[in-house]
Amino acid sequence: MFLFDTRTSSLVQVLEKRVRIYVCGITPYDYSHLGHARSAVVFDTMRRYLEFKGKEVVFVQNYTDVDDKIVARAVREGKTQKEIAERFIAEYEEDMRKLNVKRPDYSPRVTENIPEIISFIERLLEKGFAYEVDGDVFFHVPSFPKYGELSKQSIDELNRHRIEPDPRKRDVKDFALWKKAKEEDIMAKACFDSPWGIGRPGWHIECSVLSSKFLGVPFEIHGGGRDLIFPHHENERAQSFAVFGVEPVKIWVHNDFLTISGEKMSKSLGNIVRIRDVVSRYGGEVLRYFLLTAHYRSSIDYSESGIERAKKAYDYIKNTLTNLDMEIAFLKTFGDRNGREIDLSNFKNRFLNAMDNDLNTAKAIAEIHSLSNHLNRELHYLSLRSLEESFKTLRTFLSILGLFEDWKRIRTLKEEEVEMLVERELARKEGDFEKADEIRKKFRERGLILIDTKWGVRWYE
Repeated sequence: MFLFDTRTSSLVQVLEKRVRIYVCGITPYDYSHLGHARSAVVFDTMRRYLEFKGKEVVFVQNYTDVDDKIVARAVREGKTQKEIAERFIAEYEEDMRKLNVKRPDYSPRVTENIPEIISFIERLLEKGFAYEVDGDVFFHVPSFPKYGELSKQSIDELNRHRIEPDPRKRDVKDFALWKKAKEEDIMAKACFDSPWGIGRPGWHIECSVLSSKFLGVPFEIHGGGRDLIFPHHENERAQSFAVFGVEPVKIWVHNDFLTISGEKMSKSLGNIVRIRDVVSRYGGEVLRYFLLTAHYRSSIDYSESGIERAKKAYDYIKNTLTNLDMEIAFLKTFGDRNGREIDLSNFKNRFLNAMDNDLNTAKAIAEIHSLSNHLNRELHYLSLRSLEESFKTLRTFLSILGLFEDWKRIRTLKEEEVEMLVERELARKEGDFEKADEIRKKFRERGLILIDTKWGVRWYE
């Protein structure tokens, strides 16, 4: 499998048997939106595919559970930082469950790792990469000559990003590692003891600490949204490289933005779309399917018409699975036929090639639809063995994408149910539709829905 590395702007092959992945998590101060959903689904799908390829994956995603926005909400609502963070972590995890996003192997909170963060900052101070001023600690950017290589920005561009100059800084580009506690931090119980006085960590230091603690350095893949390339990931790389003396990450992977009806999602435009609102209308799997219809490095636009199209496409695949499953149950009940054999090798190769080539889920989904079209045409001419192989292949493709994992197989009929079907067919031939409908109702009471087709009766649960 090859993935696009942001730092080198090249495709890099994932060769390691053990793949360690760190993905920047949410700041839990409000309900999560579709931008969070996209990142979560992209990296969950990456994880699933690597596991399918036989890799041992260790997946870490943090919670930034202490932050200006959390503190502001806590003060506004008269609560503590912890109460706000834990509330929205729980909401996020429920959103992820509905999106079929697997739980990380580790979900560390910043507040649970303060001693490690302090120790990391002390090492930066000892090595001359940081300095302390009045209870604040800053990383001195000019001390790290490789700064800017990840985001590929010039010094002038980097300087323009610094909209709040601090006269205490040695350089305008320097950024906070530790922040002296303010009154609102104390009110929200969002501060901790340190050698520099009470305060709390800066934003960037947490990911250097947590990734190295749980994965070591260097590790294979660091993921996140494109908006994190600068300053967050640029600063994180600088911190980690400064402490460990090596490139901390082998492949930096970033997903592109999600827009809303062609516009950037923002509170000022009032167009924030929450995960829970879309899930309540369309279901988590339809949203997941929609998010995978674009390549992760391309932007994706959410609109009502777009999600409706995704639902129709999702339902088509669902109907294909149902048709296959019904036909399998029918042949298992009444006996195999002298049907055709099927060769799925081309479909398999094209699907796997799409996924191997930088996780191209858009092409992979196109192959799933191509396979679905083929199977719907051939359905009633295939042998039981071919039907079983087709069903298994389609389910495997979909499972890699995190779809239809809770599929319940359609059961075969019991002997007395076969007799009931024979009796119903006889009643239909004799025009006794009342009796036929009565038998249909009896099947419904057993949890089976009968459907009459030109190929004969079929059923599903």
